[in-house]
Amino acid sequence: MQQGEIIYLGVFGSKLYGTSTPESDNDYKQVHQATLEEIVLKKSLTNINNSTNTKSRNTKDDVDFESKELRQFILDCLEGQTYAFDMIFTPKDKWVKYSKTWEELVELRDKLVNKNVKPFLGYCRGQAIKYSLKGTKLKNLHIIMDAINASDGNKLTVSQFINNNSDLLTLDGVKKFNKEFIKGDKIFTEEYIDIVQSSFPGNRQLSDIIPSIKLQIKNYGERSIKAMNDEGIDLKAYYHALRICWELEEYLETGKITFPCQRADFLLKVRKGLEDKNYIEQYINDEINRVMLIPNNLKEADNKFWDDWIVHHYLKR
Repeated sequence: MQQGEIIYLGVFGSKLYGTSTPESDNDYKQVHQATLEEIVLKKSLTNINNSTNTKSRNTKDDVDFESKELRQFILDCLEGQTYAFDMIFTPKDKWVKYSKTWEELVELRDKLVNKNVKPFLGYCRGQAIKYSLKGTKLKNLHIIMDAINASDGNKLTVSQFINNNSDLLTLDGVKKFNKEFIKGDKIFTEEYIDIVQSSFPGNRQLSDIIPSIKLQIKNYGERSIKAMNDEGIDLKAYYHALRICWELEEYLETGKITFPCQRADFLLKVRKGLEDKNYIEQYINDEINRVMLIPNNLKEADNKFWDDWIVHHYLKR
């Protein structure tokens, strides 16, 4: 599915970063330009996603494809979106298809460079904790299911089960608390149990909550399962956090980003789990804190220039 003119199509992801493995999928990013008719009639699409696999973890045979409309792409650059800067600094040997408009954007990219780096910082911190937390919760759900399977679920209530397995209350996401209900002029108190993402009345039969816990486990998906097996960390998320952190460092110091990544060999070691977990966790934290101390001397975004450029570019078509 495409709209208007293709401004640019290029390699993205691990094959751009220099961190691909034999199992890596093929990742492409595109910029398209809607026609004036599509814009006026509000039929232009800001984002087009034609990925071959949206339900499970990609394999080497899958293709990730996303296209951004030209106006949105420029706006994302001015807002400091990491994907946009990866694209604008992609070396020419990774360009699959390009137009004179793309060559002009690359010539003008110094005017896209600006001091807005919040998306870089947010990505660093978010990726480092997102799947590690999910992996921990998934592991705890399995611990709870093991305890349920070892209990007589057909006879116990949820409260009785927790009382018999009080060590479960030390797990993140598991706690016991009271809820108050008003009925008429009386106040009633009922015990509830939190189990990760769900709360259950303590007097409910243990057997009744098993489907809900199994559904939670199912919904965490393959990446969280891998995080659970890697002692609660998602190695791919950690490698991306470091990659973006080092991109930010280069961007702050030079106003540019180099591909393939200058420390791709180390990133691959992280991705493959060849570095000690405790060392990597501390290293990521130290690197983020170090890079955050680098002065941000980049200029403010030149929104007026790009507003004028967009108007002129679309009207001359």
